[in-house]
Amino acid sequence: MTDWLDTVRTLGWQWQLVGAAAAGLAILLVGNRLLKAATWGSPRALVETSQLYVRLRALPPATLFRWRVGVGLQVVVYDEATDEEKEMPSGLRPDRAGPGLAFWMWGERPRSAAFVAARVRRDFLVRLVCFFWFFLGGFVVLVRLAITESPLWLVALVFLLVHQLATSATGRYILFEQPRHAVLLAVAAFLFLRGGVLATVAVYALGAYFVLYVLGFWYMVSSGRMERLAVLRDAL
Repeated sequence: MTDWLDTVRTLGWQWQLVGAAAAGLAILLVGNRLLKAATWGSPRALVETSQLYVRLRALPPATLFRWRVGVGLQVVVYDEATDEEKEMPSGLRPDRAGPGLAFWMWGERPRSAAFVAARVRRDFLVRLVCFFWFFLGGFVVLVRLAITESPLWLVALVFLLVHQLATSATGRYILFEQPRHAVLLAVAAFLFLRGGVLATVAVYALGAYFVLYVLGFWYMVSSGRMERLAVLRDAL
């Protein structure tokens, strides 16, 4: 890692600026996907998916479900008075942003509880892979890098720890998709490529910003402020 950094730092600031802009965008795109995969494999996600599977297995085999995009699982019931099918909320809420979304999109045809349980089982297996590769693997890789490469990797380790604690506590995905995040990453990458004290300051400042961002999101969700702001926005 040190060799290529030394090579890049010998280039002119113009090339470093171009490289930093590309790095900022790449880190944002790849980082969001890695964070989402780690969240898919979080202990909370595994527990909730396994609980959903147990509940489905406990239902009568004749229970029918229909998957509605944007709504979720609906129970299909037969109304003898009107001789028609009706849909009711099932109370079962699979993660619509999870890796199992492809398993839920089976079309309009009603499916049995056993069929849906099999889909949940596949969802769980995908999440189990994410647990070992991205959740647990992420922590292991960052610890190794902090020991063998640079203590600055501890900043990323602290961020990942806070991020996963926040997602587990709130049950929300916490991603960074605003343009300002790409700009901040690009600026930090440029200062890092300049080397010296600026590199250390940039890493710590960037880490502090993202940790505070996650903590702020955690507070907003936990205190109910986010829901109140959404209600106020809809009323305007």
